[in-house]
Amino acid sequence: MCIVGCLGAGVTAAGFLACSIQSNGMAVVADASVADVADAGVVPDVMDVMVEVTTEATPDVQDEPEPTCTEESCGGACCGGRCVPRNCGGCDAGSIFCPFQAGLAGVNGYCVSACSSCDAGGTTADVTCFSCAGAAPAGRCALSPSECPAALDAGACSCASGEAVECPGATQACTMGLACLTCGQPSTNGQPCANGKGCSEQNATCNQ
Repeated sequence: MCIVGCLGAGVTAAGFLACSIQSNGMAVVADASVADVADAGVVPDVMDVMVEVTTEATPDVQDEPEPTCTEESCGGACCGGRCVPRNCGGCDAGSIFCPFQAGLAGVNGYCVSACSSCDAGGTTADVTCFSCAGAAPAGRCALSPSECPAALDAGACSCASGEAVECPGATQACTMGLACLTCGQPSTNGQPCANGKGCSEQNATCNQ
């Protein structure tokens, strides 16, 4: 009867022990390398070293909330949640600047589409002024027409043709000085506004 070959209990990286039978029935133990065992198709089923794989759970990553634009955090105008220059050019919320506090120069604010929705520190600043002191006309909400530029050298926009349709604001009139003034300012009474109606300087409205 043949003695069945066996794998050594201590399997090392140096090799496996393999058993063979001589013709006299004696078992002869020979060294066998790992490569020899692998070539022979023998796969050991006992491992001295167990590799433990630990998978750490990845914590859920929550999106951080969008930053809030406030009077303190923005040195310009709040266009939704982002801060833009005070001229509000290119803001999708509106291109007219509404100050957080009415009547103050250099104050921060936010962008609106119409001054009727401008809450300037609890006061509705519903008069729209325009200035052409920069590269493009810039709208700003004010408490009264007296806050708007009153001449070209003060930043008023030009209406070189003498027609109010050149003015950026619907309630502006083209005065004798070829300047676009907001209805309600001096010399605007009875002048046609850009909306096609006449200006009442006393009421500061273009509805005549």
